[in-house]
Amino acid sequence: MQQQVVERSLSIPERLWLFFVSVKTAIVLIALIAGSSILGSLIPQEGAIPSQQPAQFYPAAYGTYGKIMYALGLTHMYTSTWFIALLLAISVNLIVCSWERLVPLYKSLQKQPTVVQAFLLKHRGLYTSFSADNPSADTAHIREQIISSLGKRRYRIKQEGQAFFAEKGRIARFGPYIIHIGLLLIVAGCLTRLIPGFYYTGDILVDEGQTVQVPHSDFSIRNDQAHEEDYTDGRPKFYQTQATVIYKGQQVLHKPITVNHPLKYHGMILFQSAMLPVQFQGMDLSIVDQQANNAKVGSLHMDFNDPQQVYHVGAYQLTVLNYFPDFQFVQNNQPSSKSSTPYNPALIFKIEGPGITSDIKEWFVPSAPFLQAELAKSQRFNFQPDQVNLAQTTGFRVQKDFGIPIVYGGCAIVVLGLVITFYIQHRTLWGNLSEGVLHLGGQTNKNWYGFQQELQRVLASNQLNQKFIRNKGGTA
Repeated sequence: MQQQVVERSLSIPERLWLFFVSVKTAIVLIALIAGSSILGSLIPQEGAIPSQQPAQFYPAAYGTYGKIMYALGLTHMYTSTWFIALLLAISVNLIVCSWERLVPLYKSLQKQPTVVQAFLLKHRGLYTSFSADNPSADTAHIREQIISSLGKRRYRIKQEGQAFFAEKGRIARFGPYIIHIGLLLIVAGCLTRLIPGFYYTGDILVDEGQTVQVPHSDFSIRNDQAHEEDYTDGRPKFYQTQATVIYKGQQVLHKPITVNHPLKYHGMILFQSAMLPVQFQGMDLSIVDQQANNAKVGSLHMDFNDPQQVYHVGAYQLTVLNYFPDFQFVQNNQPSSKSSTPYNPALIFKIEGPGITSDIKEWFVPSAPFLQAELAKSQRFNFQPDQVNLAQTTGFRVQKDFGIPIVYGGCAIVVLGLVITFYIQHRTLWGNLSEGVLHLGGQTNKNWYGFQQELQRVLASNQLNQKFIRNKGGTA
């Protein structure tokens, strides 16, 4: 009568365990993460673009390619749901694989026998023996000599009767799992960016003399002095900002910030990222009437960041008809402004007052003295700067990433695991004195030649000329 074998179907947890314990799964996940990282490097990520509206920026800057990359989430790839899912999947794979192999390995190493029969020792990777048939061979004495020499070489020795077990470098068997721990820490450090308050990156602009609160921090930064040097062709050569950190109203740190030498304070890092063109902050100017022998009408102070609509100078009223903070001419010689920052300010005044019967509209372009001099030839009033307040603006990249120490720690552990894996060998030697014959059998996980040479030096140190034989088919 034939016995029918019924196969039990696997449960969902068992199927998941088998899926994640597979080395093939690990290879596929690593390939997907590597490929995704390459794709993410093909286009600037959202934190590095000069726009707060990435949905409009990428199609405008890169066309259809940018639109597709944004739609696929590749413009914020490292925080996208699917990339995080890949990181979590590889983490689970590492944990499951390590647990599946580490526990049996640990148990087997803990239960290594001290007594191994002579016929088994002959099949170890390295083998030799000393026979009592040789009159000069006192096998019991040789056994004690070898044990003593192995102890001096930092082998752990266990003895039981006439048998002994010597072991060194057991940690080498755990090297791959130490690497796994380091990789898990690296992934954990990356995932901390998802925790509110753990990660921030952004840009701030600070004018000379200005104090700005650093975002997501408890301190402010003041731009004491900005300095820029250029090459002869106009390319930037050197940026430096002399900065002061202000914490709770107190000046706590003075430090020059240059490229590759950031300021670090309270977990925040401020990088020197840009040096903007010189800005016109303010100006004191006198107004003279050229039709009255350049008689001074009066003076005023102008704030180019917030100009007034109307200025009263002596008996005259100056109304600002148009203000161009960053003046330029466009098509058909129409004036316009490239930006809202006063890099190249220009104003059109309507002047009213005594002796003026019709509207007078006059230009004032303080950043272009030659142009202003030409304009003055055809205008009644001349604007003469008395004092000009200029400011150099520094651009800082502000970064906070509390996951960096975790990532660095993980990298250090990975390096430690690699050193242990590649440069330390697990070496074991069994000895058994049976019927007057001392049998010695050795095993290692790598570098058989080095282990053989070490054992030969042990024998040579005791004036023993026996040779260890390499059994290539030896078993553990």
